[in-house]
Amino acid sequence: ALEEIINLEVWLNKYNPLRGSSYIDLPPVIKQKHAIINVHNTDNRCFMWAVLSALYPIPDRCLHASRCQKYEPYISTLDFTGIEFPVKLKDVPKFEKLNGLSINVYGLTENNNVYPLVITKEEKSRHIDLMYLTNASSSHYAWIKHLSRLLSRLYSKYK
Repeated sequence: ALEEIINLEVWLNKYNPLRGSSYIDLPPVIKQKHAIINVHNTDNRCFMWAVLSALYPIPDRCLHASRCQKYEPYISTLDFTGIEFPVKLKDVPKFEKLNGLSINVYGLTENNNVYPLVITKEEKSRHIDLMYLTNASSSHYAWIKHLSRLLSRLYSKYK
């Protein structure tokens, strides 16, 4: 039997998983690459808008690809069973299975370097690359339309 406790330390941490929520503007250096479609949403469904913008792209000559209204007719084509908004990074694989998609999610460092957050186990014919943006109070998903364009010059030896 336990007779005495000389010293006891208890440390508690609150787990707060990363999740995308509402619109965040792109950093200027990223915006000028024209590689990301950043749907301007006011709700916490930026993941849905980013995926829809990838699956139902607006022609390049159209200036309104960042408007939610362009993608509203397609909302019912996605299955979000058991997925809560805002979508957590850990729920991306579950969403992939529900919808027959493959999704990679990338983040940005403070110096605007791109790094992987979620990499799919198997790339499918319907593949999507997403950017996960964060600021002090929020986070946001956007569709990476041109990954090679986004990465060019960031990692080129010819800067």
